[in-house]
Amino acid sequence: MPVEENTTLLHAFFSRQTPRGIGGWLLFFCLINVIARPIAFVRMFLTLHTYTYMALYIAFIAVSLLAGLLVWFKSLLAFNAIWLFLVFSLIQACTLFRAALFFHLSENARIYDFAGGVTTIAVTFLWFLYFRRSKRVANTFGRNL
Repeated sequence: MPVEENTTLLHAFFSRQTPRGIGGWLLFFCLINVIARPIAFVRMFLTLHTYTYMALYIAFIAVSLLAGLLVWFKSLLAFNAIWLFLVFSLIQACTLFRAALFFHLSENARIYDFAGGVTTIAVTFLWFLYFRRSKRVANTFGRNL
C-alpha cells in the first residue's frame, strides 16, 4: 500500500473515534438522574407537609429516573424524556422561588430557596446547551436535541 492510502485509512479510522456511547458528561447526566437527584428529592419529600408539594416531588423523582434511564439505555424516547426533564427542572425552580417568596419565616431559608431556584435554572440551561451541541449526543443518538 502506498503511504497516502495508509494515511487516509488512519485518518478514516481515527475520525470515526469521536466521542460516542454513554460516557463523559452523558454518563454524568445518567448517574445524577438515576442516583443523586432521586435521593435528594426523597430527602426533600420527607420534610414536606403539604400534599401538593409531595405530589410534585414524586413527579420530579419519576421524571428524573425516566430521563436518566432512557438516556442510559439509548432509548428512542430519550429526547422526549430530556425535554420533560428540562421542563420539570424549570417547574422545580419555580417552586423554589415560590417557597422563597411566600412560605419561609427565616431569612436564611428564603436565601437558600432563592439560590436553589437560580442554580436550578442555570444547570437546566447548561444541560439544554449540552444536549443541543454535544458531539457525543449526536454520535450516540444520531442527532442533537
